[in-house]
Amino acid sequence: MVLVVKDIVVVFDREQGEAEELAKRGYRLHSFLKIRPTLKFYSEVGKITPAQLKQVLNYLDNPLG
Repeated sequence: MVLVVKDIVVVFDREQGEAEELAKRGYRLHSFLKIRPTLKFYSEVGKITPAQLKQVLNYLDNPLG
């Protein structure tokens, strides 16, 4: 019997292009949460400041600075 992996499940999708890279290799990425909407929610409910939200979103867009 051969096991063929076609789907990958993660808790958080960092939304940094992993889904697209995996799709190029024939895999489907399934995530429970996407990080950007989660961070925005935390900002809206006051768990992180708007400055922290901006800092993390900037990092996600450009992790190497």
